[in-house]
Amino acid sequence: MTIDGRTAEQDAAARAQQQFRPATDPPLSAVDAASACYDTLRKIPQDQRAHNADVDRRAEHMRREYGVEDDKVARFIAEERAKFADTAPALMPDAARSFMAEQQTAASQKVDEVRAGLSPRTDDVAALLHQQQIWARERPKLDAKADKGTAAQAAVGAIANAPDLETLRVYAAELPSYLAARGVDDTTFVERALTDRVPELAAAREQQHEGAHWSQVVEHTAGYVDRCIASGRPADPRVLAMLDPKKIRKRELLGRR
Repeated sequence: MTIDGRTAEQDAAARAQQQFRPATDPPLSAVDAASACYDTLRKIPQDQRAHNADVDRRAEHMRREYGVEDDKVARFIAEERAKFADTAPALMPDAARSFMAEQQTAASQKVDEVRAGLSPRTDDVAALLHQQQIWARERPKLDAKADKGTAAQAAVGAIANAPDLETLRVYAAELPSYLAARGVDDTTFVERALTDRVPELAAAREQQHEGAHWSQVVEHTAGYVDRCIASGRPADPRVLAMLDPKKIRKRELLGRR
């Protein structure tokens, strides 16, 4: 147990996760965070090969110097190679997962923060009266639409043409429930329209989307490395090279052309 109450394993895991943290304050982009994880994960096979080589040297010494039977030597090799799973490098895949989860949480919190800025003020009587006036002007226009489809189209148009932030806040609060009452089953297009209209929200949602994408890439890489650790056979550098986020990003950009 360490001084702060953590187990030795928890302390080692915490140190492992520090591998991915930037030295500067600005947060990493999702692809840069994934690249930081990859740069550490790709080194694990080197450590595992060195571990296995040491085991093999000791096994050969047992065979030559002491005449240990082959089946016992084979069992020794299997058991000793498996101990690599208890070393610090073997903690890195889980540390990478945790780091990317933190990135995703931060991205989601940013979306929530920006989206909360589109909520109407409720602590000011004058502001509440103004919001009611905004909705009182817009609702009759929507009521005049003959069916829910044209009402939905009009709602999107209202968001696109909102003259100010206060009007957007009113639409964000009122339109989903209004359209649901008109029979619109799925009102998520209101959020998409708001995202299109508010650059900061669009940027936050894009970062959230990127975070999810690159977390999947890191999970795939970490899972492959974990399986190789468990099998006792180091990961193939050629396979790992295909999982390099920078190369994946390059392929994605080329595919968009």
